[in-house]
Amino acid sequence: FESDSKDVEKAIEKINKSLDAKLWIDAVNLDIKKGHKVFDEEKNAVEKLMKLIKHDDEKKKSISPELEAAAQFGIDNLVNADRVLAITAMLDATSIPVDNPKDQKKVDKENTKSSEEFVKADEERDDGDFDKAIKHYEKAWKHAQKAIKHAQGHDDDDDEDEED
Repeated sequence: FESDSKDVEKAIEKINKSLDAKLWIDAVNLDIKKGHKVFDEEKNAVEKLMKLIKHDDEKKKSISPELEAAAQFGIDNLVNADRVLAITAMLDATSIPVDNPKDQKKVDKENTKSSEEFVKADEERDDGDFDKAIKHYEKAWKHAQKAIKHAQGHDDDDDEDEED
């Protein structure tokens, strides 16, 4: 049970890192350059919680039903929070006016990619692959951010260096 405790502690640590004020603009909008770290930390927290509740027949590892329920509750809340972050960015990206009509195709392309990643995320979530779902929500968020940049006439893609 000591390893279970360490997994819970690590998950909490990751969640706390994801709440760092430097990563956020407000309650539902992430910093465009650092916001991806929220998804990364929350994905890592979900991985720790998934490890905790994973039933491995070979090891016969079992945890209390209460701990399992609490871990699943944490996973569900983190996945749903990241889903909301992606939706918020996608709504922003589809509602922002495009400054230069010649950039419309770029904006549309990024919005399409964002939607595709969002659908993949929901599929992963529904399949119980919660860590993969968060990664796709992150990609949806990133494509929405690119759409916003293109809509505002900023074509620089110098923030690609932090891609996994």
